[in-house]
Amino acid sequence: MITYPQRTANLRLTAPGAPGLTLSHPYSPTPQWTPVSGGVAFWRGPDPEVRILGFDGAQMSVVSLALDDRFEVTGEDREYWLQNAIPQEIFGQRGVFDPLREVARRTVDFP
Repeated sequence: MITYPQRTANLRLTAPGAPGLTLSHPYSPTPQWTPVSGGVAFWRGPDPEVRILGFDGAQMSVVSLALDDRFEVTGEDREYWLQNAIPQEIFGQRGVFDPLREVARRTVDFP
């Protein structure tokens, strides 16, 4: 079973025989930021640009994210995400999340 809670960018995976797991969607609209020289680069997932803010919060510049070309996501890309987004082990127990990985392979919309 897969659930996308409203107003969140998280993905909830459940499967018989495995603990539930909440993951961020691969291209989720969650705010992201990183320090840059003299300020902070800030992106709100659905925004088509990255805003560069000064440490005082004033906008210094905007970088457009508009892309004319699309890239193809391959099955290998999807498998890489599934292998790395869902843990291989927890508390020293391997394979605990394998049933979730199988559910994700069948149900997660991958861009």
